[in-house]
Amino acid sequence: MKRILIVLTVAIASVLSLNAQVTISKKSIDTYKKIKPETIFIQQNKTLIFSGEQLLYKVYCLNKDNTVGISKIAYIELIDENKEKIFQHKIALNLATGYGDFTIPFTVPSGNYKLIGYTQWMRNAGSTNYFVKDIYIINPFAENQAGIVLNNQKEAKQQTARVQSSVIKLQLDKKIYQPRKKVSLEIKTSPNKQSFGNYTLSVKKLNNISVDTAKVTINNYLQTQFNTLKNNFQMNGKSFLIYPPEHKGQLITGKVLDIKSKLPAVNKRVALSIPGKKFVIKIAETNQFGEFYFDLDKEFEGDKAIIQVSDSKRDNYKITLSTKAIFDYSKLQFKKIELSENDLKAIKKKSEYIQIENAYNEVKKDSFIKNEPKVTFYKPDYTYKLDDYKRFPTVHETMIEVIDHTWVTTKRGKHTFFVRDYKSTRKEDVLPLLLIDGVMIQNHEDLYNFNIKDIETINIITDKFLFEKKVYGGVISVLTKKTDFTPISKGSYLLELHLTKPLLSKKYFNQNSSNKAYQRVPDYRTQLLWNPVVNLNTNSLPISFYTPDSKGIFEVKLEGFTFDGAPITVVETIKVE
Repeated sequence: MKRILIVLTVAIASVLSLNAQVTISKKSIDTYKKIKPETIFIQQNKTLIFSGEQLLYKVYCLNKDNTVGISKIAYIELIDENKEKIFQHKIALNLATGYGDFTIPFTVPSGNYKLIGYTQWMRNAGSTNYFVKDIYIINPFAENQAGIVLNNQKEAKQQTARVQSSVIKLQLDKKIYQPRKKVSLEIKTSPNKQSFGNYTLSVKKLNNISVDTAKVTINNYLQTQFNTLKNNFQMNGKSFLIYPPEHKGQLITGKVLDIKSKLPAVNKRVALSIPGKKFVIKIAETNQFGEFYFDLDKEFEGDKAIIQVSDSKRDNYKITLSTKAIFDYSKLQFKKIELSENDLKAIKKKSEYIQIENAYNEVKKDSFIKNEPKVTFYKPDYTYKLDDYKRFPTVHETMIEVIDHTWVTTKRGKHTFFVRDYKSTRKEDVLPLLLIDGVMIQNHEDLYNFNIKDIETINIITDKFLFEKKVYGGVISVLTKKTDFTPISKGSYLLELHLTKPLLSKKYFNQNSSNKAYQRVPDYRTQLLWNPVVNLNTNSLPISFYTPDSKGIFEVKLEGFTFDGAPITVVETIKVE
């Protein structure tokens, strides 16, 4: 697809960076009107899939010109005829693409399902503005087969059509192979680089079982999708309600209200923390509507967040989170799977192969590609690992005997921590920033009474510390042994929430039958290769894979977009006999 990034003016950037909110003023709405509508397209490995098999998919986020959409997060769902979710995935998009997978459980009954994709920004064009494609699941191991009807008039079909391209060629070393033999494939591109782009390569066995479904290809979908697509922002008095684009990463938005007046609390600091050794802490400020936002634009290790109003009068406020975009699935139609007697025989044979393959899952695992979270907070001036010192029974005594740069005052039964400045004076004019596992501590009693046995490290930053437009009298950052701190002081000003992370990237299993480790392992794979990250930037790309023990016709398919935005599909077939 085109490598065209949306270039925003300084005014547009400031709106998106500082006021990416659910409520938008009339003055700012023009900024959002300049952002093009976008859509999602999903490539998946199979339309008909059995329980125990992997549904593999790749996501494209595109706007009208086939250029990259603005969103960095996509949502993928599989729903049943009752509109219940079998799964919901959050996918991080890099240059408008991402990918994921889901193994169909043996608890899911046979039937017609819908694979759905959307971004939060897409909701502005209507509640039915989402990508949808039919998926048919056959669960031969379940008693309930209400999703299947018998039709002996139905003829089995096999789609083996070859699809060619004038700019890309799939060159195979031969067309017919024996089981467990190496297949050498070369992807050849045009000399003028016009076929360079981002693609998915899939090699799968073609089913003798066919289902009646509309064929959704990149070409026919994009030709119709943008004809009438338009964002419609809802008026709300003198402002607008919008679904903001997640243009940096996951977006968390909410609102702060004054409890007594029930009015929006304006210009209030709100802190978000994701606890951990490599914790995340961010500060936002409420806008004229009392709303705030946080962009989670980097990798993080925790799965929970604490959001709280940072204010000496925090008990006067209530914090709520905005609801996520909701789409309307009510008009989706589901139909039965029609099977013949011949189909049932093929299903019985295939179910045996699935059981064999699942018995060897441990030696055929995909591997995760982990991106380690970066340390997002500042480097401490002093670090104290408490096990390196004599352990004292309380935090107070530890501060006196071990930590050289802090002290504690007691006034009217209340304790307050302070950090010495660079002149080692004992000024008590500015409070330090207190953190436990990255969670902001506003009530100093919580740290004072904390169980010292649970503390592993205390980090200190001395002197005045400017953090998100506020000056603190240094920093005391405590890390616990389990880094799982839960707030002690709570109220309506604080929320705890579970975070759903985007799926981790994977390298999908590609069995090498020449490896001795696999020579005694049965091979009844139907998906021989799945590579959702084929970045073509050369005139020739060699790829290899191995045929399985089972015989039949296999489809070799390359599909995706050139960097100029042109959709490309190339299909060849091979035979194993």
